[in-house]
Amino acid sequence: MSALILKSARVIDPTHRRNAIGDLYFEKGVVSATAPSGAEILDVAGHCVVPGFVDLRCTIRSREDLELALQQGYTTLLCPHKPPDEVLFPRAPKCFPLAPLTQGGEGKEMAGIEAGAHILFDSQAVGNAGLMRRAMQYAAELGAVIMVHAEDKSLSGKGALGEGKVALAWGIPSIPVSAEAAAVARDLLLLEEAGGHLHFAHIACKRSLQLIEEAKRRGLSVTADTTPMHLNYWDTNIEPYSPLARIWPPLRGEEDSLALREGVKSGAIDAVVSDHYRRTKDEMEEPFELCVPGGETLNAVWPTLWKMEMPLEEKIARLTSGPARALRLGCGHLGEGAVADAVVLDAETGEVLKTIISGHVCFSRGATL
Repeated sequence: MSALILKSARVIDPTHRRNAIGDLYFEKGVVSATAPSGAEILDVAGHCVVPGFVDLRCTIRSREDLELALQQGYTTLLCPHKPPDEVLFPRAPKCFPLAPLTQGGEGKEMAGIEAGAHILFDSQAVGNAGLMRRAMQYAAELGAVIMVHAEDKSLSGKGALGEGKVALAWGIPSIPVSAEAAAVARDLLLLEEAGGHLHFAHIACKRSLQLIEEAKRRGLSVTADTTPMHLNYWDTNIEPYSPLARIWPPLRGEEDSLALREGVKSGAIDAVVSDHYRRTKDEMEEPFELCVPGGETLNAVWPTLWKMEMPLEEKIARLTSGPARALRLGCGHLGEGAVADAVVLDAETGEVLKTIISGHVCFSRGATL
């Protein structure tokens, strides 16, 4: 079926400030202004229809990852690494590999920007400030966006937890707040000189957020995201040596987590991302500090936002218009001509009932509708 009508929905589209009951029309994979003839009709009265969710960083290693993404309402995934061809399937979420900023992501030499690539990201920090400044200038000329993992490795060293009493009690090498905040401050100074747009990935510290908020007030083109792990956990509310605590950037204190929550509510943090990385058994069996950082977090983002005390439109924005605007993507809204990616949500529980990609229902939870 090439046409679909979602009837009597509460349509919430933060980009166009739409929050009203009405019908939504999909034809030939895009949003239509008029009802298409011969369309399949789904009565979604009493439920919300929102743009498809966008995840700015998600590592796809198996078909299970993609199926989980569908169940959570994701229609667009940006991937630090190209997903294996064998795990892809028809009508899966759209996966876009991120282009490297430096050759091999090693932070030594700039990588050539591939045709059509406009988002540049290295999973490792770029320690060379001169290289980073030149990369910013280059990206600004080409209209590309640089996504930054902010870390001063001379300060983080071999640490695995945020500096504090918990790391000391566990006997784990620790990382000071300055390892992240100093890198954020450096890159904001470089941005001021080089121009362009910078997006900070997985901010974990209150001090980093303060620097970003101040830069936004000064008119710099800067955005940021954080993860559900950094919103929900801190070093003192997690079991000692729990694999949940082995994430990157590391967990910080309660004050940091609460500040990040306020940043999400205010919009200072533009998006909440999964940073999903499903670890193998071998990657989990090492001693805590040698365990590969990561976690199965695709199913934690929307539930975290749903439970936060903030307007529903703002919750949805952090997974749609926010990430789309931050990285200049063409998705994340339901305006006329937009790609027909949408999510049907239970208005009472927030549960994802249907995930629609390019006008096709790709996931449906039971026989709810």
